Amino acid sequence: MEPEPMGPARHRVALPATLDMSNGPAVVVQLHKLIVVKSIVDLDCTALEYIDSGGATALLQVRHLAVKRGATLRLVNLSGSPLQFLTILGVTDLFDLAHD
Repeated sequence: MEPEPMGPARHRVALPATLDMSNGPAVVVQLHKLIVVKSIVDLDCTALEYIDSGGATALLQVRHLAVKRGATLRLVNLSGSPLQFLTILGVTDLFDLAHD
């Protein structure tokens, strides 16, 4: 998960195929460094195939940090079962969803 700079205070990070309790905390740590005041972070969900409650918790923690810092966090290309899982949890409305 290497961030791809897209300009000043803007990054795109490709999420792994699996986001769960085993790697969610590491994702939070990495994204914590990128989310600064007024930054824009796009989480590319193209490869994401599986997410569990640990992964959803990680995304919610990152979202909380983004809101706290006045940053924008977008889930890009979220689809399939990860989208369905987050919809069932009732949290998709908390995120800015985008497709490209």
